[in-house]
Amino acid sequence: MYDAFSSSERYQLLAFFDLIAGPMMDSLRLQALQEQNLETFAALNFGAQNAARYATTLRSALDAFAKLTPLV
Repeated sequence: MYDAFSSSERYQLLAFFDLIAGPMMDSLRLQALQEQNLETFAALNFGAQNAARYATTLRSALDAFAKLTPLV
């Protein structure tokens, strides 16, 4: 695993996506992201005490992405 993660960011992202999805592809993390409930996602990943800070950061990234990829 270390070798794979060291060889490419691709493997790090794939592992993170697997973590988010969970073993049955129906985790609370995935549901929170699908609903754009960034506060819940941040709390599950970074702890309740850090949720507001990370949710704000995630919201800024999501807003920036939306500006780059407007709906057609």
